[in-house]
Amino acid sequence: FPTRRSSDLVSAVSPNPDTKGSREVFSTYVEFAVPVVSPEMDIPFVYQLDVQLAGRYEHYSDFGSVAKPKIAAAWDVVPGVRVRGSYSEGFRAPNLEQTNATQYARLASGVDYVRCEADLRAGRIANFAACSQNTSGASLLVAGNPDLKPEESTNSSYGLVLQPDFIPEQFGTFTFTIDKWKIEQEKIVGLLGAQTALALDYLNRVNGGSNDLVNRRAPTPEDIALFDGTGLTPVGEVVSINDRFINLQPQTVSGLDLGINWSLRRTKFGTFIVNLNASK
Repeated sequence: FPTRRSSDLVSAVSPNPDTKGSREVFSTYVEFAVPVVSPEMDIPFVYQLDVQLAGRYEHYSDFGSVAKPKIAAAWDVVPGVRVRGSYSEGFRAPNLEQTNATQYARLASGVDYVRCEADLRAGRIANFAACSQNTSGASLLVAGNPDLKPEESTNSSYGLVLQPDFIPEQFGTFTFTIDKWKIEQEKIVGLLGAQTALALDYLNRVNGGSNDLVNRRAPTPEDIALFDGTGLTPVGEVVSINDRFINLQPQTVSGLDLGINWSLRRTKFGTFIVNLNASK
C-alpha cells in the first residue's frame, strides 16, 4: 500500500509545535483563624463566632504583583443553628502556552451564515434551521498572545447550617445546609472560536464589510451563482480562521446549594452515612 502523510489523513489539523516560555513567580499566603466568641462567654444569641482572615500575594515576572483578600465567618446563634458567609477575590495568570504558543491548526467546524443568508434570500431554504452550509476542511489557526491580562474574580457566599438536637439519638444525626453563592469573573482567558468568528463575518458582510479573521477562497462560478440575485457580495468557501487567546467578556455565575447528611454510627449492623446534594 502507498504511504500517506498525516496531513492527508486528518484534514485541517497539524501537530502542536514546540512552545517555549519562562517566568519567575514569588507567592506567599497568610491566614488567621480568630475565635471571636466562645461558648464560655455566655453571650445571648451568639453561642460561638469564628472569623477567618486570609490574604494571598504573588509577583509574576511577566505580569507584575497582585494581592487578594479573603474573609469568612461562622456564627452559631444557638447550638445547632449556624449562619456562615465568605467573601474572597481570585486571580489566575495565563499559562505559558496561552502567552507563548506558536500557531497551530485545528479543525474549524461551524455554520457559514452568510451563505445561509444567500440561500434564505433566494428562497432555497425557509429558515436558518434548514441551512446546510457548513465549513468543510477549514482550519482554526490558534496562536498565543503575549498581551493577555490575568483573570480576576470576586466570590461571595452565605448560608445556613441546621443540626437539630431534638431528634432522638437512635434515629441518627441530621445536618441540613443551604448556601447561596455568586462568582463574578473578569478578563477570562479563552478563544473567540470558529463559530463566533463566522457569525461576526456574517454580521459584517450583510452590512457591507467582513471579518478579517475569516480567510476565504476566491469566489468560483458556483459561488457567484449561489449569491446571484440576493443583494450580497459573493464569497468563496472558508479556508481558515485566525484565532488567538484573548481576554473575553465578563461573566457572572450564581447558584443555590442544598445538602442533607444523615449518619447512624456504631450500630450492631454497622455504620450508615447518607449524603444528598442538590444544586441550582
